[in-house]
Amino acid sequence: MIESASAAPDVAGVPPDFRDEAVAASLAALAQRHLPSDADDLTSLGLSICLRARGDAQRFKSGVRVRLKVTLITAVVSFAIAKLASAGIRAHGRFNVAVDWIGGIFVSLAFIFLIVAVAVYQRDVRRYLRTIGAARFPFKPTVLRRAVEISNPLTADRIGVPDDIVNVAVDAERKLLLMEGYSHRYVVRAEDVHAFYTSRPRSRRRLTLTYRIAGTTTALKLAFPYTLTLAEAMETAFGVAVQYK
Repeated sequence: MIESASAAPDVAGVPPDFRDEAVAASLAALAQRHLPSDADDLTSLGLSICLRARGDAQRFKSGVRVRLKVTLITAVVSFAIAKLASAGIRAHGRFNVAVDWIGGIFVSLAFIFLIVAVAVYQRDVRRYLRTIGAARFPFKPTVLRRAVEISNPLTADRIGVPDDIVNVAVDAERKLLLMEGYSHRYVVRAEDVHAFYTSRPRSRRRLTLTYRIAGTTTALKLAFPYTLTLAEAMETAFGVAVQYK
């Protein structure tokens, strides 16, 4: 089985992505069967696939990255000012009420900026997923999880905007998982799951899912932050228990 890895882009202006081979295999399988690649209900196609999402994922990701950087820089500057104010108090060897208040204000501002950054980030993700139709599902989900992060397993420890953020819907009756994200769309059928396990490679525990694309030898490997509810959702979809490593 060949796991999907970075490949040359097949869309002008789109940088290489670790899912490119999976997308190419999905498109080829759909074309061979004369099935549409832009169907609203991907689960009706009867295949495990991975396709690019609607909308401009790169533009969205770049915009989110810029806003997060600006907010984080502002928070760091606030901490620096608070640190300087504290150093000034120690240097003079006496308690200065005004300087102490200024330091406290900037520390508070730093925490506020960080909290606002997280809130704005989550709002932007939810809004964009609604805009491209990734918040609606063509069936009533047995289990539904929103705003789940997906990363390339090889780079999952890097800090930044994740490779995808998806809404996850489980259809227990058909034993499948539908994930609609800002970057890609995924259908995972139980019979195509090759590996499903949790591990703690470096810093935090993660779920890893590998599945075959449309019955081919191409496989896609995805990493998720581990949560018990997500693990249980996947167990419901695939009818098997997650393995622990």
